[in-house]
Amino acid sequence: MAIEINRSLLYAKQQFNVSVDRIWLATRTGRASEEVSAKCGAGKMVMVLPTQPDEWVQSAARVARTHPVNLIAGYIQRKRRDRFIRVGLIAAGWLALAALGANLWDANRRWQEERQRLEALQVRAPDLEATRDRLATRNQSVAAEAALRQRLATAVLPPVPARLLAHLAGVLPADAHLTSFTAKWSEENSSWSFLCEGQISGDDESAREAVGALQRHLAKGPLRIRFLENQGGAGRASFGGGSAATSLQRFTLEGLLFEN
Repeated sequence: MAIEINRSLLYAKQQFNVSVDRIWLATRTGRASEEVSAKCGAGKMVMVLPTQPDEWVQSAARVARTHPVNLIAGYIQRKRRDRFIRVGLIAAGWLALAALGANLWDANRRWQEERQRLEALQVRAPDLEATRDRLATRNQSVAAEAALRQRLATAVLPPVPARLLAHLAGVLPADAHLTSFTAKWSEENSSWSFLCEGQISGDDESAREAVGALQRHLAKGPLRIRFLENQGGAGRASFGGGSAATSLQRFTLEGLLFEN
């Protein structure tokens, strides 16, 4: 028996690096304890557990079929597994503490930076407020100038008289010319009124035809001209007597235009 026990002790030492400090003997008597203590018990505690054969049978029946033949190996494996889990939990705990410490350190660093930035802003607060007031004053001045430009742009009348005169110069018959021209803006009607006088060569009938054609051309033009109606209902184009030697007929055109 002592030989088998020594072999088991050596196996545990070589395979699992475990030193056995207790030896339990399961027997009905304690006669083998002296031999085991003498041959295997140097520095070890030998204990006798009185048992009966039927107890061994019951214990053997409770062992699973898949259990290894070596009863010590399973215990050692469980012990190693428990130790590995314990070491893993300890390492995870230390890692969690390290992460928490790093997070706290980073938060404290950021807080210190924000505090320094706030102190710097508090020192610059008077200058910043003065700059803000100066910019607000400038913005108000710019807004006032923009509003003034807008009012001036809406108040200044467009150069409609010049456009009308240029248009007349382009469509006036070659044998006609203007002697006077006026154009006025009417706030009440939101339109321009014009009056132009001129002379055209030819007899009375040809002059009327030429001026009538001129009226129709102007009415269809881009300036949206509407001639004033006289008592006879026709567009106002009056003729005066001309010189018989020169055959010049005077004419007058008066109306409204809505180009603005």
